[in-house]
Amino acid sequence: SLIRVFNGCEVGTRGSWDAAIAAVAAAVQSVDMTVNGECVNAFCVTRPPGHHAGRELHPMKAVSNGFCLLNSAACAALYATAPVSEGGAGLRRVCVIDIDVHHGNGTQDILCSTYDPRFLYISLHAGGADVNGIDPAGEEPDQFAHHLARNPKKGIFPGRCGDTSPHKGVLNI
Repeated sequence: SLIRVFNGCEVGTRGSWDAAIAAVAAAVQSVDMTVNGECVNAFCVTRPPGHHAGRELHPMKAVSNGFCLLNSAACAALYATAPVSEGGAGLRRVCVIDIDVHHGNGTQDILCSTYDPRFLYISLHAGGADVNGIDPAGEEPDQFAHHLARNPKKGIFPGRCGDTSPHKGVLNI
């Protein structure tokens, strides 16, 4: 099979892991190039996107990882704020802006599960129970199982998160 499955979640094809490693390397290199004055800004166009990959599989109770293996934006932000003495770029603060139809639940999970003044995470995405297909206020197992059964109700995968901003380090729009 061209699609590999891990723990019930589709994770990609034979080259997906190498692509995810290259995406993280590109993001970290873009931090170095910007901080060192080699460029004014950077934009990395990489696949897989990474913003659904969190600290664990299915972060923030998402029903899918959206083919994301490694979170390049979160890795770059962590690298950017790590002290120079530890091999990082030594920045005091980083803002990650995620523009996608889906909420970047993995990025929010890694950087902002609790308030950390080093990070501001802004996600511009479609939202609401009518779009996500699952009521974020409810914990209805039959809705979750319905998505896992590959017979989703109306909605955009993976849904179930990003409809609220839990603290001042997160802005979900």
